[in-house]
Amino acid sequence: RRAYGSQLGEPFGLLKPLSHINRTLKRGELAVTELQSQAPPRDPTPSFGYDDAYLVIVNLRHMGLELWLNDSFRLSDALLEGKTYISDLRPEPRVLIRDPFHTVNFYMPIPTLKAYAEQNDMPVFTDFPHPPHVGQDDPVMRKLAGAALAAFAHRHQTSGLLLDAI
Repeated sequence: RRAYGSQLGEPFGLLKPLSHINRTLKRGELAVTELQSQAPPRDPTPSFGYDDAYLVIVNLRHMGLELWLNDSFRLSDALLEGKTYISDLRPEPRVLIRDPFHTVNFYMPIPTLKAYAEQNDMPVFTDFPHPPHVGQDDPVMRKLAGAALAAFAHRHQTSGLLLDAI
């Protein structure tokens, strides 16, 4: 199971969330998925299983959640509207979202990040040392999320190239 597209949406009761996958790098893929629900499931999501990837989440609506990592309860907290959160998918996160939610999720496999750094003569990517419950005020990610939402809303007016560039 991958944390994008319908595989990301299904645990939240969303069978066909808006998403775009870019498979242009020779070692992986990048994806963006919008998740929105007025009635989140009452139970925690199942584990996605180990995934050598990060999910960068731009939260568009204040929501409370509970988080488990490797089947151990970690925290009960709120994700703030407009903040960007980075979730490491290696410790098999599971969540229970307690409120209606709206997020734009950027799926970033670690091998793809490493390949990008190598192809562009950048320092080797090692890690995002970032707690999953601490949001950052990142205007660039908010603008990228807004651009993705606009492209999703007007797919017939844009090509996949816009979403590939995001």
